[in-house]
Amino acid sequence: MHAESVWNRFLPFSSIDFTQSFLREIYEKKGHEEPLSKSYKNGDSFCYYIEHGKKFYQQTKHAPYELKPILSFYGATQLLKACLLTVDPDYPQNAAVLAHGVSSRKRKKSRYEFMQDTVHIQKSGLFSFAGEKLFSMESLEGAKLKMVELLNKVPELNALYEKIYQRPFCYLTKQQENGIYAVSKEILDTLQMTEDRFYHFLGDFIQPVKEDDFNKLYFHITDQSLFLSDMENNKYLPAQKHGFLQIPELLVHYLVLYNLSMIARYETEWWSILHFERTSTDLPFILAFLDITERKFPMMIADWLFDTN
Repeated sequence: MHAESVWNRFLPFSSIDFTQSFLREIYEKKGHEEPLSKSYKNGDSFCYYIEHGKKFYQQTKHAPYELKPILSFYGATQLLKACLLTVDPDYPQNAAVLAHGVSSRKRKKSRYEFMQDTVHIQKSGLFSFAGEKLFSMESLEGAKLKMVELLNKVPELNALYEKIYQRPFCYLTKQQENGIYAVSKEILDTLQMTEDRFYHFLGDFIQPVKEDDFNKLYFHITDQSLFLSDMENNKYLPAQKHGFLQIPELLVHYLVLYNLSMIARYETEWWSILHFERTSTDLPFILAFLDITERKFPMMIADWLFDTN
């Protein structure tokens, strides 16, 4: 999807009147108290969050890669705040929910690898609050998540990952004419599973369908939360066990952008060497992710606003 067409989806929020009506309908549907007065109060803030986020992303489009993470992270933060106003009319109730909700570890200057770096999830802050309010996600307080695990939730990076590491982290699942989905049996080798183990392992998400095919596995999807989706809405199954981590991709982007923005701001020497010397395999993944998130994060926000509500 072209970047401009993504922002065209947000055009209705250029109108305060539309936005107030939009919020009122949501508040009434969800049974919030005083939907009229709260939608009136929040209309301006919602529009400003969207407009501010859009301006950050517009600047990102023209910025050098060294600055893109900072702009994209702040743009993503503003758009997330707009989403939160639809589920919590009193957001923000306190300063705690305004914190990032995540921290990055102190880096070692020698042999540092971005793909093996981690972020640490805090008890409170925007990440945990958004996870709970937007996705009913269980708390991940105290969890340490690797960048490679998080990036493996972004299927557009799979081709690059396979080129560099000689193995995929996900497989395309194709829908057949009868509504059944199929995936290559190569996924069994990658996951190191038998066919029976595969169906048992994914029993909460798929229902097996027996077909005489030596090359593919067939199934009905019973829960889509496990599957990855690209910008064309193609579905993929994780092919590495850490890929089954249940974090919505929207929040995956937030975590990766947070870490990259902290590196860009505070690890200037390493960040500059990475871009100028180009000796690390970290750089291709960082550049590719920044290109993808610039288009995909606003698209996921628009999908959430219009499809979920």
